[in-house]
Amino acid sequence: MAPSRIHAESEMSTSGESTNTVSQKRLMTYSVYIRYKSDPEKISVHMEYLKVLTQKYSGFLVSFGSDSMEIKIPARRYMEFYEAIKNLDEVEHRDIRALDITENYGNTEIRLNNARKLRDRLEELLKKAQSVNDAISIETELARVTETIEIHEATIARYNGQVDNTSFHISFSKKSRPGPVGWIFYGLYKGIKWLIVWD
Repeated sequence: MAPSRIHAESEMSTSGESTNTVSQKRLMTYSVYIRYKSDPEKISVHMEYLKVLTQKYSGFLVSFGSDSMEIKIPARRYMEFYEAIKNLDEVEHRDIRALDITENYGNTEIRLNNARKLRDRLEELLKKAQSVNDAISIETELARVTETIEIHEATIARYNGQVDNTSFHISFSKKSRPGPVGWIFYGLYKGIKWLIVWD
């Protein structure tokens, strides 16, 4: 059974980085891993069906191979998608992983806010620079801070993407088929089971 999303309120602050407290909802990411055991001729059919379902549930393909795929489904619809595929074929392995990124998100947000404040102060200092050397030093530091801001913004965007979309990692293994001799033993097994075990 897929887990429900958690919406507990929490407050976080990082000492030494900011005197402000960042308050936000608990942020959870989910990844679903499913491996089916299928007849070889059914795998390509299943894969095409999953591509159609992905579009139906407003998702997108991250990767696609001959017997595996990674899909992103909007978090608000991941349960619908999960219910639609959970009985697609015989399930060999199923694993649903949850990760709480609230603290990492909050810490990154604090660092981003502090970097933006520092950038603003540097821009003000640059306007008041009295010499070329001072201006060059401030511009060098400003470039470094700007790069830091871009890194933090990219991290925040990545976190948002992880929260907004649930990852589905789906793969298929082929069912083994007995050869001629194997079918003989399989038939004997079924016959003996019928003689011994009655419903």
